[in-house]
Amino acid sequence: MVWTYSTPGHVDDDLPDKVKSAWHVKIQEIVRGRLAEIGRMKSDGGIIPFIDPTAEAGVPDAREPLPVRWPGFPAQVALTAPNPQQALIDAEHKGLTDLHPSATDVVDESGASVDCRVRHRQDEYLEWEAEHDADGRLVAVTFVAEGYDYWSFLFEKDPERVAKAFRDSTGDPSITPDDLEARGDLFVVLADGRQGLIVKKGKYNPRHQFNQGPGILHLSHDANSLGAELRLAIDSCLGREVMLDGKLVLLDGSDPKRLMCCSEGGAVNRSSDPIIGAAAYAAVTAREPSLFTLTDPVGLYIRSFNHEALRPPPGSDPISSQDVCDVERGTGLPDNVGKNGDESRILRLRVSAPEGAGYVLGEMTVGPVPLTSGAQLAQLVDMQLFVDIWPSPGPARRVACTGACCIGEAQILVPVKPTQTCGPGLVDAFPELRPEQATPVPSAPKAMGRGGRRIRDL
Repeated sequence: MVWTYSTPGHVDDDLPDKVKSAWHVKIQEIVRGRLAEIGRMKSDGGIIPFIDPTAEAGVPDAREPLPVRWPGFPAQVALTAPNPQQALIDAEHKGLTDLHPSATDVVDESGASVDCRVRHRQDEYLEWEAEHDADGRLVAVTFVAEGYDYWSFLFEKDPERVAKAFRDSTGDPSITPDDLEARGDLFVVLADGRQGLIVKKGKYNPRHQFNQGPGILHLSHDANSLGAELRLAIDSCLGREVMLDGKLVLLDGSDPKRLMCCSEGGAVNRSSDPIIGAAAYAAVTAREPSLFTLTDPVGLYIRSFNHEALRPPPGSDPISSQDVCDVERGTGLPDNVGKNGDESRILRLRVSAPEGAGYVLGEMTVGPVPLTSGAQLAQLVDMQLFVDIWPSPGPARRVACTGACCIGEAQILVPVKPTQTCGPGLVDAFPELRPEQATPVPSAPKAMGRGGRRIRDL
């Protein structure tokens, strides 16, 4: 069969065929590039289980779809906040730490500050923006799950299309393509004075402020990209070996965080990355291993919204998912916005009070608790992506762990190389990932670029 990568959620059907073909090529290049990289890793020469569906051999017609699910509220925020109420506040803070833990500013070529703050703690491939009325009451919350790299692609092909989308979402008729691109090279500035390029002049700036409210069309956290999803799935397809009792054995993938520390495939303190990685690893290391590929259309999706947790004001009619949920982009039948969302490919979801109900969202409650923030509703959202799996003719290729983790009293995992020892106040989280010899951990981590790539010159 001929495989063509579609746009996420099959959106933008009116795009010219040449633009759709260009998106196919972009995804194909990411897949083939990452497969080539892991193909060069020292291994036992077994099968690489992630299959490029556009290759000559392709994929069989008989494939089993497998949804991979995770909660949408940022796990790291819940872990680090001193109490649940503070976690709700922290989750909605906007800043720059998704670029680097010590990021202090973003500047242009002249050194002038540029406002590039984003939802830097909403890192589960779900971001949201709340709307309030003149009295400060919560009116609606819009959730998005669409990678910023797709919107960067759209802007490259049709800048006016993207500008119009932001005019419509914000109600600001003055927005032009020039407002959405970097007028000059943009650099992140760290506390020690170092700088790193994040957006080139003339390119779409995914961190522009029209996406930070009142409009929101796509994800903006540095790690929330489709490219990151592709790399994570591919990096998780290899068997990982550890030394136990003098013998090399296959790492048990039952602990997603231990597996993520070993493979360095993503951010270990999130829910999404370890769960996605563990699902891929479990498929290829099972007693009867599978081959797999990401289901077309490749995307990160809102699976469900638990509307049953919402309560209308006393004396009001009961509500259904159809009453409070509006799927603005992507696909998801009204029934699938509830708990049974296996087929949902929702990219943008707006939650508000029922039309004509006589009350606003902020007059409802989540259980017995008054509804005051979008973060409360984010706790009711589940996410998913899809993979296709089929039987493998042999065992997966095995490679050594490339990472390990330390941990302290705060229970935050700190990724290190297997040959590095833990710093003060930290201990090995998973000693079995380590060789016998180790060296001190560097004093500070290197900066990360868009989608997990290293920022040059830092």
